Amino acid sequence: MLASWPNIDDALDHSNACLAVNNSLNDLLHGLGITEAQAASIAGVSRAEIKRIYRKWCLARAWKSSGVH
Repeated sequence: MLASWPNIDDALDHSNACLAVNNSLNDLLHGLGITEAQAASIAGVSRAEIKRIYRKWCLARAWKSSGVH
């Protein structure tokens, strides 16, 4: 998957790629020990922007909730 980044196919909800994207975004938002500054350094954007992107990604999948509030 890493070798094909950023051209991964996460279309299927139960695929490894979907799980990786979901878990990565969730970890950047809620990971234990990951500070705001670390999340921004890793992602290149603020946590607020990560949250916006995560919600947009979930809505595009027709998920009613990402679990992120």
